[in-house]
Amino acid sequence: MKGATAYLYPLEDIASKAGVDKQIFRWLYLLLSSHVHGLPMSFYRMGEQERGRGVHSDVEEGYTSLCLSFSMSLLIHARDEMTGLFEDVASEK
Repeated sequence: MKGATAYLYPLEDIASKAGVDKQIFRWLYLLLSSHVHGLPMSFYRMGEQERGRGVHSDVEEGYTSLCLSFSMSLLIHARDEMTGLFEDVASEK
């Protein structure tokens, strides 16, 4: 496959099926992927932005809060979808 078709569906379609707006997905994808790739300028600018040094800062706290909030919204959507799929099991309790 050589990485050309790593996913069955495009990532934007997967995100929209998970209840994430495509604009928000694009923004989050760009934000999070820019921190994953080890580009030389990424390391050069780490000190300027008060991130990636392993010490507490408002920027790091903001990124952590953003990731936790996004993860929670995905988990809540998954829980609601599973409850809808298995209504008969949930009603037996």
